[in-house]
Amino acid sequence: MLQLAAADPSGDSPLVWRAAGKLGIPLQAATPVAEAGLAEFGAREAHLESLMAAYWVGPQDASGPLSEAAQAARAAGPGPDPPRLVDVLLDAFARWFTGQRDGSSGSYLTQALELLLALDVSNNETDRWAWLTAGTAINLIGLELCDDESWYALTTAQVRFARETGALVHLQFALNYLASALTAMGELASAARLMEEDHLIAEATGNPPVALAEMMIATWRGREDEAVALIEAVSEASAASGLGLMVDFCVYARSVLYNGLGRYDAARDAARRAFELRPIGYGPLVVSELAEAAARTGDAGLARAALESASVRARVTPTPWALGLQARARALLSSGEAADDCYRESIGHLGQTRMRSEVARGHLLYGEWLRRENRRACWTRWAWRRSPNGPAASCSPPASRSTSRPPGPAAR
Repeated sequence: MLQLAAADPSGDSPLVWRAAGKLGIPLQAATPVAEAGLAEFGAREAHLESLMAAYWVGPQDASGPLSEAAQAARAAGPGPDPPRLVDVLLDAFARWFTGQRDGSSGSYLTQALELLLALDVSNNETDRWAWLTAGTAINLIGLELCDDESWYALTTAQVRFARETGALVHLQFALNYLASALTAMGELASAARLMEEDHLIAEATGNPPVALAEMMIATWRGREDEAVALIEAVSEASAASGLGLMVDFCVYARSVLYNGLGRYDAARDAARRAFELRPIGYGPLVVSELAEAAARTGDAGLARAALESASVRARVTPTPWALGLQARARALLSSGEAADDCYRESIGHLGQTRMRSEVARGHLLYGEWLRRENRRACWTRWAWRRSPNGPAASCSPPASRSTSRPPGPAAR
């Protein structure tokens, strides 16, 4: 059956492997015929599809189905020369998913990123299939590398590709990927407009809204009742559908919500759980939440773990975003002039990125630290930067954590 399907000049290798999977036929069944040169079964395409399926299902631990699929992909042997998009993605993701998930797979992901940013998939069916199949992981490459410009470029390209191909289900997910990126970048109004389109597509097609970015918008705005309801709804629906990736992401969403509300014990517990899950793709976001929550609750060991993770990533991918997160994690563990220098360094690095939310968080944490240290002169200069006419005016901190009062007896 496999030989006949693959020999058909109009055959679709990925479709062949979907059918084989339904019939319980493993990848290894095609090996003898493929090695004899009698047919091309698209085994690397099959491995990529298997890898993406395992990525969605989770869990993402060292002994789960994702690790098994990644190890099988790495054992499949080299692809053609020159490599296709499928081959570059398969090699990069297989190493990424079996690595330490701390940025150490950066060279492979960078190669994939460069190819994706220069790619024109309009006339290549195999590349179009790879873009659709691996869309979620593709979107997260820039995030994994702490490359905010590439993260934005790839998520924007996914939306454009889905529109051009008329892939409405893919478009719903692509809109959520882009809206999630915009939310993390502090552009909540733009993200909310994309969610309106997600709902319009859902109404037209009868498919449910994806609601991933809608959940994150509510958490970043600190709307506790709305955010908790969305987190629970997304988590329950994802668990029922076997989407462990989404269930794990909801754990991270809770850490964002509770840090913003100043409920640091709850934020620490959620961030620690998300960190222990060894998240793929959104690790930098988790570390940011963990560092703050651990420092605020006096958990020095957990704060040091966050700093170590941020430092490893910054050594591998020394982007302004990565360096800014590292400096802030160090500031939260420091005191006196060392802390002051690290806060300033962090804000300086992050100010070079699209990550306005992280710039806002940096100003907020620095201002709160100045109040605790009773540094009135420094606080006054910081408050001007946060004023309506100051350079950081567009990055407002949560109202529940306002630092509008100068240092004084009450602040001490």
